[in-house]
Amino acid sequence: MLRPGRSSLAVTVIPLLIGLGMAAGPAPGGAQEPGQVRLGFNRAWVSPALLIAVTQDYFKRAGVAIAEKSFDNPADVVQGIAAGGLDVGVCPAGILFTAVQQGVKVKAVALAQGAQHPPVGYLVRADSGINSVADLRGKTAGIAGYGGNTDLFLRYGLEKAGLDPKTDLKIVFVPFQLTLPAVINKQIDVGGMDSVLQATAAQRYAGQLKVLYTYEDVTKAAIGTTNTNGLLLLASNAFVERDRDTAVRFLEGYLRAIAAVHANAGKAVSEWAIAGRNDAIRALKEPATLPSDGKVYLDELQFEADLALKFGYLKQAIDIRKSVDSSLLDEAARRIK
Repeated sequence: MLRPGRSSLAVTVIPLLIGLGMAAGPAPGGAQEPGQVRLGFNRAWVSPALLIAVTQDYFKRAGVAIAEKSFDNPADVVQGIAAGGLDVGVCPAGILFTAVQQGVKVKAVALAQGAQHPPVGYLVRADSGINSVADLRGKTAGIAGYGGNTDLFLRYGLEKAGLDPKTDLKIVFVPFQLTLPAVINKQIDVGGMDSVLQATAAQRYAGQLKVLYTYEDVTKAAIGTTNTNGLLLLASNAFVERDRDTAVRFLEGYLRAIAAVHANAGKAVSEWAIAGRNDAIRALKEPATLPSDGKVYLDELQFEADLALKFGYLKQAIDIRKSVDSSLLDEAARRIK
């Protein structure tokens, strides 16, 4: 389903967080099992090292039991953490910033998705007559979440081309995995598509789509790098305070999965395809890039925070250091050594 655009992420996320009391205690219905981590994400999102850690028992070998819950909208992951139903989850930086600014007790503890190969791109139909970003005036764009990178980088590209994102086109929410059919079926004119959707498009709709610009085009122009915080791995402050040992063991398993991905990219792609139940993944040469230490790219995070402020998702500038906790990864790394 396509949802109409909103001018601020606060409209779509924050009221529910406030209604839930921004809680971060145990989930309703009983005590949490020792050593368990309640994880919120979607197997269709490009977070291969995390998915491999779940399906290849890296977490289990670290002494962590994963209770997995799937979400279509990353904003709902933060809502789940705020309500106390999740300990750890995946979402873009912009959603984290807004939640932190509104008082939700959560921090980014690792990077779940770095730069993709090919990079996330904004695709249109080849027969659409859209040959440049400027041609999107009066069109409809699909984004995977308000305030996420597909939204922020879309708005960056639009403004750079002389368009006003608020008035010159319509921006609607489309779950990431539905973006490709939404473009093909002419429900939207342009959509941000990850590497997996692009591989799927090449197989099923060869020659029917073309790329206007990519995440790499944005980050190279703005900050001179190809690094991207596509998705962050968040942890509830209450979970870390309640069971820091389990949180560290969780990240120990994650670091071991990252190391395995780096050691054999081809094997990782195969395991990712099996875990994600999507053979299109096999067409990719490598998974999304992650640093060996698993840490968030801070320079890129500042750029994303600046965009969130510029486009009205933040009321005031945010200190990104208050939204990141790398100490758990540092502890996990010491255990591995």
